[in-house]
Amino acid sequence: MIELRYPISICITTYESSETLIRTVKDLSSNYSNIEFCIVDNFSTDGTFEGLKSLKNNNIKIIKLKSTRGEGRNRAVEMAKNDVILIIDADVYIKNINKYLEKYISDEYRKVLLLRGDNKGAWAMFITKKLFMNLEGFPDLNTAEDSFFFKLCSKLNLLRELKLYNGDVHSIPINGMISGNERRYSHSIFSLLKRNIFRTRDYIIVGQRYTNFIQNRVRNHESIYVNSVLYIIAYPLAKLKKIDSLDKRMEIVKDRIEN
Repeated sequence: MIELRYPISICITTYESSETLIRTVKDLSSNYSNIEFCIVDNFSTDGTFEGLKSLKNNNIKIIKLKSTRGEGRNRAVEMAKNDVILIIDADVYIKNINKYLEKYISDEYRKVLLLRGDNKGAWAMFITKKLFMNLEGFPDLNTAEDSFFFKLCSKLNLLRELKLYNGDVHSIPINGMISGNERRYSHSIFSLLKRNIFRTRDYIIVGQRYTNFIQNRVRNHESIYVNSVLYIIAYPLAKLKKIDSLDKRMEIVKDRIEN
């Protein structure tokens, strides 16, 4: 077992990912000391909450909360007792935590270290709890909340990004499906449609105009027609959701960061 020189809190949100998440928690717990897990479960129906409780690990804090992924991450960080936070998704696995923690701690920059994995949707982020709270965390969205936060950190000159192609950060399939597939969490065609509408709404909120939105869909070999219809339906919903723009958030937090 590797004893981390600095204790960290691993913050995770989860929904319907019991088998994958429990395996990850057990594996990381057996490989590293000085870590705690702060987990927010969005009322999964697959036994996620009960399964994690059954591990009887005193270093696991878990609550049930009906929330977006953004708000869930914020609550997970609030639960953390340690100064250094590592944020990952339930379908992401990180190897060599000690290596990247040492890189983060020893770096004079020491603001935000973003590790980009070698497959779609895989990332891990080191940040201090104080800085995270000063930045007001992720927006209350279920999709693209991470893109918003990374852009905020980048514009404030806080972000250091490492692109890894060595497998140290990678996605793990949930229910046999890779990251970004909304069918992983949908129990019917209606719920799948609803999730895709709100997913599109969130993309619009964080500033993806129609042309950029469609270009991204084309790159992912998705239907232009279907996504155009989703965009039209989601556009008025985006106007109803009150979320600070990136510029507004920067204006709010800039003085806190400089001081």
